[in-house]
Amino acid sequence: MNNCVKLLFLTAAVWTLGSCDKADIFNPPGKDPKPNTTTTTPVHGDLKTITVTGSGSKTDFNAGNYTFAGHRHMALRSTDFDSATTATPSSNTKAGWQAHLQGIYPILTSNDFNNQATASGATLELTGGPTHSGKWLKRQASQAIRTLFPSNWRLRNWNLLDNSGYKSYLYVSFYLQTFDDDETGKWYRMYWKRDLPSSDPKYSSSFWAAKMPNGGQFTWRVEWSGNGELGGYADQSHPTTGVWNRMELFFDFDNDAYQIHINGKPITDSSRNYFGTVSNQLGLNSQITYALLGNTLEPMAEDGHHVGWAMPYADYSSKRIELADNSNWALKTKSVVQPVKSWASGNVEFIINQGDFADLNNKHIFYLDGTTATYIGAL
Repeated sequence: MNNCVKLLFLTAAVWTLGSCDKADIFNPPGKDPKPNTTTTTPVHGDLKTITVTGSGSKTDFNAGNYTFAGHRHMALRSTDFDSATTATPSSNTKAGWQAHLQGIYPILTSNDFNNQATASGATLELTGGPTHSGKWLKRQASQAIRTLFPSNWRLRNWNLLDNSGYKSYLYVSFYLQTFDDDETGKWYRMYWKRDLPSSDPKYSSSFWAAKMPNGGQFTWRVEWSGNGELGGYADQSHPTTGVWNRMELFFDFDNDAYQIHINGKPITDSSRNYFGTVSNQLGLNSQITYALLGNTLEPMAEDGHHVGWAMPYADYSSKRIELADNSNWALKTKSVVQPVKSWASGNVEFIINQGDFADLNNKHIFYLDGTTATYIGAL
């Protein structure tokens, strides 16, 4: 403290500062107070409001009132499992697991509840994942599990969504971890019913995605009873052992087309003329019945292998918000989907999701409609 003597005078309920022999007054007479120039760095879970001109409004598909970072969002599924503080819910029921995993639940085969999830190798891991919470879904088999569940040991995975009916669009995103030398099996599968007589072989159709053994080449196919479309074998190869790859699936049922992206880039199979967008394989007026994280999986614990899914997101809308590490979408190295709290007349409020970014410095906001990106501005 300095040697000056400060005298406070109360006049008309206003405090004034008396004079002293040293200038330690922050705002000299006649000067406005200094403006607050401190900029608060956004953090995971903050709310951010933006204007996306021409984007209209977005339908709310969150019937379960699920949350992300404590805020209710509008998507069908959007979770980093941050609300789950234990590996299993207190109630070992379908509803208990759905509340625990924000709509997701363990299955026996398709959309039937598995009340022996942990025993059959389907677990929620609380650490070690790629995203902000570190939590992720794991599926691991073993000889003991094969013996315990001989008829369906590969099928005890996770239901992402079910009983959807007709939807014009489905967008799915998650981070996937597999191992090079595994023939991983189908790490995503979706079923739908076409606008055909139930006796038609194509009436019940499915899409699945998998990985080839001994490397990072991914494969996929649309199929139905006894037949299917030509399967795709990606021209690209991706590192998988010890790596989390971001998988994105775009299903446009209005236009009978789909795409698969890995780490923001479309996969192709030039030998089958699959150059990103694959058309005329879904059918029109198709009704989604359910979609799974995992199907026919067999990564063995004895090998130290598993399949992992982190931060699953699913929505019946082509519109979303993402953060990227470059203001030019084509030059980004990664991007992270942002859960949306509200979206009306081009005004969007989203929940900041750090995802697998190390930090939120120098990140940029984009509006996505399907695979078309529009730059909005810096975070």
